[in-house]
Amino acid sequence: MAKGDPYVIIAKFGTCKTCGTPLKGKEAIFWPLPRVIYCKPCGEPDYRKARALIDDEERFFSGGDTQ
Repeated sequence: MAKGDPYVIIAKFGTCKTCGTPLKGKEAIFWPLPRVIYCKPCGEPDYRKARALIDDEERFFSGGDTQ
């Protein structure tokens, strides 16, 4: 995982950047480089796309099996 890759956390504070939902004690998606946090419904689509790209890169550069 690279320094700026998004990851799922249990939020200690904050609100979703998109919808403003309070996130304290809830699962949230954190993007470290822009330092933004999203609730699961708002952040999930972009998180899944990013994870797919990250996984593809890791598989490609490790020479791993593609199946």
